[in-house]
Amino acid sequence: FQLSFSVVTAIALLLPRLDPLKERWIRTDPLLPDDLTPWWKKKAVKAGRWCFGALAVSLAAWLGSAPLIAYYFNLVTAGCLIANPFVVTCAMFGICSAVGGILTSWCPWLPELFNYSAWFWVSCQTGISQWVADTPGSWWRITTPTVPEVVVYYLVLMGIVCRWFRRRSFAIAVSGMVVVLILFRVQDSRTIEITAFGYNANAVLVDMPGTHKDLLIDCGRNEGFRSCIDPYLDGNGMDHVPSLLLSHGDIDHVEAFHETLARARTGAIHVSAIPQRSPAYRSILESIRADRVVVGSRVGEWTVLHPPEGLRPARADEAAVVLKADLRGTRVLLLSDLDENGQRMLLS
Repeated sequence: FQLSFSVVTAIALLLPRLDPLKERWIRTDPLLPDDLTPWWKKKAVKAGRWCFGALAVSLAAWLGSAPLIAYYFNLVTAGCLIANPFVVTCAMFGICSAVGGILTSWCPWLPELFNYSAWFWVSCQTGISQWVADTPGSWWRITTPTVPEVVVYYLVLMGIVCRWFRRRSFAIAVSGMVVVLILFRVQDSRTIEITAFGYNANAVLVDMPGTHKDLLIDCGRNEGFRSCIDPYLDGNGMDHVPSLLLSHGDIDHVEAFHETLARARTGAIHVSAIPQRSPAYRSILESIRADRVVVGSRVGEWTVLHPPEGLRPARADEAAVVLKADLRGTRVLLLSDLDENGQRMLLS
């Protein structure tokens, strides 16, 4: 309901503002009599106005729905500006074909042709949407906007469309709201967050805004990744993880590795230099090129404290990678699944 209402309202308010631009930009020579205007130029102007109108409707719909799409789905879908005119056209032909099938139900073969036609147009609609979605840069994830941010967005949009900014009181009030929201965002961007996931996720995400040094440690089981880590990445607008560390070969910590690579663009991959017995872990190492870390190695802001070089662990938990960092004055130690033998080695 919210999306439909916002789209229809935006189209009703924005199109009257955009139509004068169409008349100004796409026209024949006003001083040339219509009889002397070449036919091809008339056709070109007519086609240009249709394209402008379709793009104007698409732009209005996108501006009206963008904050709600960001709020509910954590997406900015700029590619729909190009896709919408084609998708809507295909949908129109699909609906016409379906209506044709109903109106010709008395004929034994015409409805079947109309149904095939409807299938064709719906397939085109789906194909165009998928092609645009697969095009790099057509969409990206963002952090969930707050309710005040959504409200201020619509106030700014309405102020521009309805020319409310001519009133000094409105302009001052909205400008003040924008400044306050920007200050809150700046403050949030200075906060480092360390998130530990449970329920078969067995992972830790270190989010360091503005540094490109975010680190995901392990990725858990497939079920845990889908139910915990993936929704969290979506909600925080993260489609890229600069660094991924596999702390050790325990299947509970590495099973979702390939799902993680498919879901998020991953930069550097770090693994322990200590050989481990897990078949799944060894299969992962054979399929990637990774930086192997031991005591003293650096992973972004982190220093590796364990495992020592040359260790021959009896079990994977004994060789779990231990990291230490000083994050803006706070000392952090990440121990993963280090067992008692590994803890004694670390202490010594």
